[in-house]
Amino acid sequence: MTTPLQVNEKNYSIHHDINFNLQAQINEIVRKKWYECPMPEIGTVIDAGATLGVYSLYISAFAKQVHAIEPYTKHYEWLEKNVLENKIENIKTHKLALAGTHGKRYLYSSYRPEDSNGYSLLPVGNMVEIVKTKTLGEFMSENKIPLVSILKTDIEGLEQEVFSADDFGDFAPRILCITGEYHIQCRNLQEVLEYHGYSYSESPRGMYTAIRNVKKVNILLP
Repeated sequence: MTTPLQVNEKNYSIHHDINFNLQAQINEIVRKKWYECPMPEIGTVIDAGATLGVYSLYISAFAKQVHAIEPYTKHYEWLEKNVLENKIENIKTHKLALAGTHGKRYLYSSYRPEDSNGYSLLPVGNMVEIVKTKTLGEFMSENKIPLVSILKTDIEGLEQEVFSADDFGDFAPRILCITGEYHIQCRNLQEVLEYHGYSYSESPRGMYTAIRNVKKVNILLP
């Protein structure tokens, strides 16, 4: 089935399984703007945990380049379809998971049976498949990304591991704003990001934002 998505004057169609709770994602990303970053302009965006691509499609209307990362095969197939059929040229898709090390790991379903959207490298649910993993630094190097305006994360509790990777300190100065959902597994996330030079804050709705050396101005989003 398809669900419409409107961003400014652009109209998209999001293809998805009937059981996928797409409307919740649209509300969080487009209407409530949970993943806002205070950026004067948006160059390259990394969407880690892209699922079907709602955030990628949304932010592609404002960014120069979007890298959409999704490890789960079923979601990745929908992601590719949504990028292709909406004819978006500034989104590049990648089938992998960000982690603290390079290699292969098991991907697990959510510990909540009602959550059909969330898949994690943490062994919290049922094992689903084996996926390829890379560090954020490795990903940026391989894709020749010199500077990231926004790193959006929805990686189900792997945030602290990703930002504690051995090579993250070398790439942190090139990532201006990080935003995502805060998970209980990441108890030291603030400490880790502040160590790497970010100003860290959390919102009551369970989101975090980390900003690095950026003048805080209103983002140019609707």
